[in-house]
Amino acid sequence: MLNTININKIKKKNRTDNESLHTKYKIWETLYKSLEDLKVKTQNRLSSFVFASAKKGEGASTIAVNSAIALKTNPENSVLLVDANLRSPGLHKFFNTTRDNGLVEFVTGKSDLSNILVYEKSRDFFILTAGSSINSFSMFFQSDNFSKAIETLKEKFTHIIFDSGPVLTCPETSVLACKTDGIIIVVESEITKAEVLYSAKHYLKNSKVNILGAILNKKKYYIPESIYRRL
Repeated sequence: MLNTININKIKKKNRTDNESLHTKYKIWETLYKSLEDLKVKTQNRLSSFVFASAKKGEGASTIAVNSAIALKTNPENSVLLVDANLRSPGLHKFFNTTRDNGLVEFVTGKSDLSNILVYEKSRDFFILTAGSSINSFSMFFQSDNFSKAIETLKEKFTHIIFDSGPVLTCPETSVLACKTDGIIIVVESEITKAEVLYSAKHYLKNSKVNILGAILNKKKYYIPESIYRRL
């Protein structure tokens, strides 16, 4: 299990701007350390990976975005965040851009990469939106064109983060994960049932996906966090 991260703290209204910013930096620092530790454990094989949850609404996209920000705290990293949730893409809305001309167009050869990358100037990383709608999701990720696309991206970026759909409802997520260094499962604290998580893990293992770890998201502290850390 990777480090427990409480993303919800960012959204508390009774916090001052400075407190919220401090919380964000703590989250990015924790994520960066976790990913660097994972890189060591995988013997430096962590250039492309997938964030996904077992079911919808557990915060995988939020974690993916924050991971991109965290990795760019090291200026030597070049980071690409890819919206691979082709059934229900959402990163284009998060960054106030359009989904047109994205991953689908790049893989199918309809657009050059240089024409479709979105640069997030404030955080210094790039975004590749989902692109146009398609019908056959698993076949898209199984294709030789997609494999070649990943190799092209690896030549240009040190880290490629894929935000994908829920494992149990989007079988293409496991297909995608098999084309990368592995998957990190995002689990919503106190919401995701153990049997649901076990089902997702069992499905991924049967699909021969490399499970890199998990992130426990939205953990609630019923006593001050500082006390939790001393227990």
